[in-house]
Amino acid sequence: MISVPNNDLISAVKSKEGKYLKVSHKLAEMCHFPEPEAMIGYSTIELCHAAYRSKFYDPAKQAEEYLIEDEEALRGNHVFMFDSTFINDELHCLLVHKYPYFVDNRIVGSHFDSIQLGNINQHVIKSYLSNPNIGISEHTSRHLDVYDLAPSRRYEFTPRQWQCLQLLAQGHSASEIATKLFISRKTVEFHIGNMKDKVGVRKTAELIAKVAAEGLL
Repeated sequence: MISVPNNDLISAVKSKEGKYLKVSHKLAEMCHFPEPEAMIGYSTIELCHAAYRSKFYDPAKQAEEYLIEDEEALRGNHVFMFDSTFINDELHCLLVHKYPYFVDNRIVGSHFDSIQLGNINQHVIKSYLSNPNIGISEHTSRHLDVYDLAPSRRYEFTPRQWQCLQLLAQGHSASEIATKLFISRKTVEFHIGNMKDKVGVRKTAELIAKVAAEGLL
């Protein structure tokens, strides 16, 4: 038996294959479906092509990022994400919690609950981007950059770079950061290298020390 998502939230249950099994009224309404039942059976990529359109990001790539997050839930993990998506040319910002969906003590899919964030400004967004326990997808980073919603800083670090820097300052290795942010170690090292270039230092310790000394950490 499939539990019904919380209709007070933007919520859904998905199969291991990424197909929607149950959908809340608020999710159907946000995606402009006439009723929740109309979304049942859609795959993640089909929904992204049908509802999530952005001239700044490919729906197929966005679907791929969602499926990577789902895989974490299928492995038994809880994932918290700051997410953005475009529906009918309108930007929606959400705080998302993804977690495993159990039947008879077996993980058979993923479940997500999310709330729409109404008052979106740089101060609010900064509070999410600076929290190392909340991830941010590449499409969200792109949307924030395009619309200048990410907090402007002297060195013009991207939201992802700020996340990496926060975790570096807490003593995490590149491998640990990659695991926390659901990206590759190579990508983390690429971000660190770019930050060093922007700050004008050669060592990671110098990067952290200089940015911290300027009160930016």
